[in-house]
Amino acid sequence: MMLLNLLTTLLSVLLWPWLDAPPMDARQEIYADLYRAAGSLYVYKSPRYEKYTPTPRGYNPVALQLFARNGSRYLMQETDYERPRQTLQRARAAGKLTALGREVLAEVDSLAAMARGHYGEITRAGIEQHRGIARRMFYRHKEIFSQTKTIEVVSTPSLHCQQSMQSECSQLLALNPRLQFSTDIASHSWFSGLISAHTTELSSVNPYRLMGSLFNDTIYIRQHIEPSSLFQQLFLLAANIQSLDCHLNLFRIFTRDECYAYWRDDNYSIFRKYTRTPRFDAGKEMTELLMSRIEQQAQKSFDCQQPSAMLCFGNEENLLRLCEALNLNGCSLQAPTSEEVATHWRSYQLFPLGANLQLVFYRSRKNPRILVKVLLNEREARIPIPSDTAPYYDWEQVKLFVRQMLARQ
Repeated sequence: MMLLNLLTTLLSVLLWPWLDAPPMDARQEIYADLYRAAGSLYVYKSPRYEKYTPTPRGYNPVALQLFARNGSRYLMQETDYERPRQTLQRARAAGKLTALGREVLAEVDSLAAMARGHYGEITRAGIEQHRGIARRMFYRHKEIFSQTKTIEVVSTPSLHCQQSMQSECSQLLALNPRLQFSTDIASHSWFSGLISAHTTELSSVNPYRLMGSLFNDTIYIRQHIEPSSLFQQLFLLAANIQSLDCHLNLFRIFTRDECYAYWRDDNYSIFRKYTRTPRFDAGKEMTELLMSRIEQQAQKSFDCQQPSAMLCFGNEENLLRLCEALNLNGCSLQAPTSEEVATHWRSYQLFPLGANLQLVFYRSRKNPRILVKVLLNEREARIPIPSDTAPYYDWEQVKLFVRQMLARQ
């Protein structure tokens, strides 16, 4: 009996990744991994034990279009490091830091030194993310990458997007030295964005607990510190540490509830800014142009009857607009609360650093219908249209669905 119990336990451990488990809510997920509270700065995790639906009989992949966000990077501006650093330095000079405050200052000093001269650049982790994505993409769709002669590559001018592009292209070239790349680095109307830094509205977070742990004088806090600003500055540094080669851990200065509350506010702020807002409406034309380019590129491949690939590297706004237009996995929400957004629209799942969306097109010699499958972060995504071959969808129906979605916006 003991041997049977041992074998049963061992089998359950081995099969655990494949067993269906009840989905965790966002709070549980963040409690399990505080780095998820980083939201859009969460480091991309490659899928493990992913099972892909077999291709419908008689169909073969003929075209692939990748839309990728830059991988892990340093924070964008010197001020991201210097503002909290100078605030803590002034407090130390005035003798107003606690022991924890002095520890935090030392860690902020280390982070500032690591980033100096590299603001906005991709890190080693980001390079490896994109190499891994390219490698898995190559082997998953070898029929395309072994026969395609020239891959069209587009990148926005930002350095971290170009570095992400170079990482993937170099990996593909290592796997198939015959590949050639037609590279275009420019601001295209169909592949650009309105994105800019956003400020999180901390409606659920009380920053004063943290201030009391860092400073030893409440009067000094009241007269010289902006608690909400410093809280956000330190949280940003803590979130970015996972992209670096270091063993620091600034998340230890925040409670689990603070991490979740900050993420929820931040998640809702991003959702409101880039979806159902006038800003989103202003970018509707860009979504239409992007979809037009996708259709043109796909049709070009169908007409020449040769496998093709197009790789595009830009910011997360492009991914968000495609996800919204396709209503991938039900992410298009109408006037939700912050809790509803936290349930259905989680930044660390949708667009972490290294996020990517792949459109893979399939043709059959016996069936004129063209199918498309969408991979969001290398996982099969669902589009809410009827299909007897889901997650493979009729391309004509998908185009019609997107037009209807855009018309309703």
